[in-house]
This record gives sequence, structure tokens and C-alpha cells, in this order.
Amino acid sequence: AFYGCTCISSFTLPDSLKDIGDLALAYTMIEMFNVKKNPNFKVESITMNSSTGSIPLLMTTDGKTIIKCATNVNRMYYVSSHDYYPFTIPNGVETIAAGAFTNLYFNRLTIPASVKAIGSQAFDATYIESITLSNDNTSFQIIDWALLTADTTRLVYFPLNKYGYYTIPEGVKSIDAHAFRCASLTGLTLPMSLETIDKD
Repeated sequence: AFYGCTCISSFTLPDSLKDIGDLALAYTMIEMFNVKKNPNFKVESITMNSSTGSIPLLMTTDGKTIIKCATNVNRMYYVSSHDYYPFTIPNGVETIAAGAFTNLYFNRLTIPASVKAIGSQAFDATYIESITLSNDNTSFQIIDWALLTADTTRLVYFPLNKYGYYTIPEGVKSIDAHAFRCASLTGLTLPMSLETIDKD
């Protein structure tokens, strides 16, 4: 509904709202969320580092799903694109919705053991340079910098600043839309197992 809308800076959820669909808030420039008395959603503030302040996250009330991160992160990029901006997904989060972090800036991502599902384009245009995955996470794995599902059938994201040639592991059946959007590769080998490359 609001996909790609850059003219909205504040977003208020009515009390009657029960669900937000995939990519509904992706690629927006929303800086603030107001859930009022809605029983289904909450806003939680996360601190990236001592100099950046807090970042608002729109989440389900139980804290298990991140729906959208506010665009405050994007503004930090223009202040200094070379600073260290780590982001750690809060413990207890099980699902990162499609498009949850689109068009934001943080260059280090840590995913806890609790995360079981990541929607398509969740990290598109985030400029992530490296991903750290909890040793206890049984739903995903990292192979040669790329984030894949634990069974290696789906390639979720490939980070920025990895140069040269990359061979997608045999067994991968699908590649998420925009998974290589920020990659700096010069060559790519597709496996025989590949069946689909998702698009918008």
C-alpha cells in the first residue's frame, strides 16, 4: 500500500489494524511510528552505538516480528559513510518481515539464534558489509559471506564490498530478489540446482 512512498515521515496505526502485509512499508522514508492503543503492534527503540542514539522499530506486540525499521538510520550515512554502524537484531525476534530494513544504512549485522524466518528483500540497499550469525542459530548459515537458509536451498543476501568471483553453493534452489544488488562481484557461477531467481 505504501511501497516506495517517500513523502511520509510519520506513520500512525489505527487501533483497528490487525496485520501489515509483505513489503507494505518497504522503501519508505518513515522516521516515526505511532501505534497509539493498537494491541497488535509496538515500537521498540534500539541503540546502534554510543553516537547514533536510538532507532525505532515497528514490531508485533509479542516482539517476535520486526515489521519496519525507521529511516533514522539512513540519515546517519550522510553524516559519515565510513563510521562503524553495527546493528544487532534483538534476542527473541523470530521473524524479520519482507522489506523490514530497506533503504537503511548499517554496515555490520548480527542475527541472534531466535531468528527463524527472513522475508524477501529484508536487507535490500542496507549496504551491509558483514553478517555475524549466532552459533546457536539453526535456521540460517553463512557460506563465503552469503546468508543462506540452513538447508542451503535459499540465498537470502550477499553483502557489500566482497569482490571477485563467487560460486553459489550447489543445493541452492532460489535467490531472493535483490540479493546481489549491493554486491561488487565481477563474476558469478550458478549451480545446477538453481530453479528460481525472484524478482519484485
